[in-house]
Amino acid sequence: MIKPLFFRISRLLHYVFSAKGKHSIHSPVLFNLLNEHLRTANNSNSRNQRILDALISCFEIQSVYVENDMATLNLNTLKHQKKSTADLLITTSDSILKDELLATAEHKQIIVLLDLNKNSSNFKSFIHLKSSKKVTFSLDMWTIGILICNYPSVKQDFILRYF
Repeated sequence: MIKPLFFRISRLLHYVFSAKGKHSIHSPVLFNLLNEHLRTANNSNSRNQRILDALISCFEIQSVYVENDMATLNLNTLKHQKKSTADLLITTSDSILKDELLATAEHKQIIVLLDLNKNSSNFKSFIHLKSSKKVTFSLDMWTIGILICNYPSVKQDFILRYF
């Protein structure tokens, strides 16, 4: 009981003191994602749904793989595919570490880890995947972790404040 609570409190303090706003982003792709697509996302949706909608419109996502049945997400307009060929992977667990998906992926792929700071295993998965050579951008947005793989750019890691 105390260990998960200590993890969440320490992560929250780290996030609060190190998170940057949308004006501290120097990458044109991420600046466009935050200032154009996320700003125009439907405000009636949940926070995670707005972030997913912005990712889909910014990166022109055509196919998705959802690891678990997530009825709360509205992804009906996308074609559902296998994990290895989908443009967008959505998961809530660390099971993505068990396969060597990043090592074999050659196309641009976005991995979204929901409930990033819910427990230490989700966060450790995010840190482990972030260290891969295939990951170009990593975004920690407190409740959601985004990893953009095989994008032609310099490797950049961000902790972003978005409310």
